Amino acid sequence: LKFILLFCYILLIKSTDSDCVDCKCVRISTLCCESQCTTSSENYPCPTNQPTITPTVAPSSDNCINSFTSSFPATFDSFTITSPVQTPSYVTSSLSIGATYYSDIQTYCVDYTQDVFPFVNYNESSAYPFTEVLANPSLAAHIPQVDRLNQVAWILNNIEPGHSAISPQFFQGSLYSSCSTITSSDIQSTIWALTEPNGSCDQPSSLCTASLDNVNICNVAYIWNQAFLAVPSGTSYIVTDTSCSGIQPSIPIIVIPTGSNDQTSQALMLKTFVKDYSNVPCEC
Repeated sequence: LKFILLFCYILLIKSTDSDCVDCKCVRISTLCCESQCTTSSENYPCPTNQPTITPTVAPSSDNCINSFTSSFPATFDSFTITSPVQTPSYVTSSLSIGATYYSDIQTYCVDYTQDVFPFVNYNESSAYPFTEVLANPSLAAHIPQVDRLNQVAWILNNIEPGHSAISPQFFQGSLYSSCSTITSSDIQSTIWALTEPNGSCDQPSSLCTASLDNVNICNVAYIWNQAFLAVPSGTSYIVTDTSCSGIQPSIPIIVIPTGSNDQTSQALMLKTFVKDYSNVPCEC
């Protein structure tokens, strides 16, 4: 007689009587060969606790990011806007931390309504990674829409002057089809459109461009749309280590320049690359 193993299964039954003193579990096994089935059972003690599953935490590849944000100094010994021109950013600045001097830092303005002066030494300036300002908006109270720093941080990590904007773009109810090469003025105008109160700098007829050259509204629409596509409203942007893709990550720093010329309500954003400031550089 030739037997063919058709199937085998195991059932697990546990007593659910809450008054049970000597609870036990029963394992029932049924083996069927053609039309003949045999069943066996086995008693064994029930576990007293549910099994604990310990999640596996992948090692962080972003230690350089954490090191930067946790160690960046809260004040500078000096801070100066050194080049009030619009290439490669709205302005450039320099700063010193102890004996270390940093220059040609790409810098954008976050607060449209306040002035800041070039070639003035702001020797009591406060500095905060953008994530600190998001967590505590009072650190830079004059940024009207502080939550939009998420989109601004994405822009500074992904959009550069010289990139090509793609037409057409839909923005604030209108369609624009004359996109071109992005300039630092386009980026600055977009930042003000994001951070100023609704209706102030984000309407096609009232973009804040008084101090900017040749802003292309189609380019602004492109940058705006890309930022919200990547970081939808109400979500957070997390800077990650992108060094393996050949791109050095940047942690935007909010600076409140104060000192010799008190401008306590001004807010600037520095595009600071982790590799330039951290003892733990981002390396592939």
